[in-house]
Amino acid sequence: GPFSEPVPFTTQEDEPSAPPQNVTVVSPSSTSLMVSWQPVPAVDQNGNLTSYEVEYSQSTFPSNQTGLVMTSGPVLSLVLEGLHEYVEYSIRVRAYTVEGPGPFSEPVPFTTQEDEPSAPPQNVTVVSPSSTSLMVSWQPVPAVDQNGDLTSYEVEYSQSTFPSNQTGLVMTSGPVLSLVLEGLHEYVEYSIRVRAYTVE
Repeated sequence: GPFSEPVPFTTQEDEPSAPPQNVTVVSPSSTSLMVSWQPVPAVDQNGNLTSYEVEYSQSTFPSNQTGLVMTSGPVLSLVLEGLHEYVEYSIRVRAYTVEGPGPFSEPVPFTTQEDEPSAPPQNVTVVSPSSTSLMVSWQPVPAVDQNGDLTSYEVEYSQSTFPSNQTGLVMTSGPVLSLVLEGLHEYVEYSIRVRAYTVE
């Protein structure tokens, strides 16, 4: 006999069966990453995508910083903030339906930008090899505060007493840990300061 009238019926939703596609990462600042992606392929969505979750992790010094951030709705990008300067993070993204999360995308490694050092060189010492010179030595900025590759150091010397207001700045050639200041006045007290540079 004839078929009955068609009765439409939709099976229940399920979790996505594939991850988001084409995950890309850029670093808008030294403490943030912008993560973008394309949706789960339509055949693998298994329902209406409600949101995405971005996982970030880094297991290197200075900490094992990890986190999960959920988007507000099914948007295709998210900015991660409050990250460490010049650190490699591993980024993964997964999609959600009302039934829960699908699988994570493959990890994408990305390093935040460099920044200026956030602490000074350590243990600055001064000796006087002659009556007109000073040898200044120091230890590097602590690793957690370097915020990049240290490229050089700058030594500032100043004295505001007789015979002159002699001051100056001398830059090292590379990230060496000592410098000799020459052409100074005999038997004069100088104030010495040292700071470090990255490319920033």
